[in-house]
Amino acid sequence: MSELKEEIENSDQEFNKIKTLAKDAYRLIDQQRYEDARLKFKELLEIDPTNTYGLVGMGDLLYKTRQLEEAVYYYKLCLQNDTSNKFSIMGLMNCYRDMKQLANVINVAEEYRHITMSDASILSRVADAYRKLKNYKESEVYYMAALQINPNDQYVIVGLGHLYFASQRYHEAIKWWEKLVDIQPSNIKILTEIGNSYRKIKDYNKALEFYEKARSIDPKNFFALYGLAECYRGQRLYKESIVYWEKILSFDPHNKLIIARYAESLRGMGEYDKAIECFTKSLKPRDDKFYPNFKEEPYIYNKLN
Repeated sequence: MSELKEEIENSDQEFNKIKTLAKDAYRLIDQQRYEDARLKFKELLEIDPTNTYGLVGMGDLLYKTRQLEEAVYYYKLCLQNDTSNKFSIMGLMNCYRDMKQLANVINVAEEYRHITMSDASILSRVADAYRKLKNYKESEVYYMAALQINPNDQYVIVGLGHLYFASQRYHEAIKWWEKLVDIQPSNIKILTEIGNSYRKIKDYNKALEFYEKARSIDPKNFFALYGLAECYRGQRLYKESIVYWEKILSFDPHNKLIIARYAESLRGMGEYDKAIECFTKSLKPRDDKFYPNFKEEPYIYNKLN
């Protein structure tokens, strides 16, 4: 009886030590003391090489320090012993996503379907992978499945906006992104995305409204200024568009895309000398698809002669 009691006490001591090591290691990760955290996890795994805390923790540490292939090894090792560990599944999917191995993200979801189909955050990762692979139909299925679990999941709502924008269903993108703006009225990224969507359907007044909201929060926001300039250019209000191209060039003077857009607006105003000067400035090296091909657009030269 005394031997059994001693064994139980030793087991309790070992468990408490593992718990303490794991807790200390994660605290060190939060403090970005990664080498100290690694030593803690290493000590933990020497006590119990199959311990979930240690394997997931080592995976998380390696993921944080961008050692993605090594992180994959530890997440997989954990899943060999615990096929329902959602932290390892999520970690594995995040690694494959960051390694741009999107097919592997989907493969993990299928392999551990008994877990993935009940977790909104995991479903949204699968939806993201399908979206980036341009399989919009499957992507929508997974986003909607995630919403069934958590209707207010902001990550999913953002993803749906990107999905519908990418598939040129701009009205639907607006619908989802506006849901998020109700919750996060100062989210500049979402404000500019809504502006982009309205601009795509040529509702320039609404687009301008959202770009201005973004600019009121951050007067130098590139995407808000770009959107404003593009709205005016789309309406052939070149003088107004130039105001915003110049604002961007004031803090990003070598941006070749903006120089080319600025030149296009100058051309629209009939300022051909200035336009050709800007186009020429941005042609060495000529590596941007937005730069004009002078052989295809000889009328620029014709206007000058």
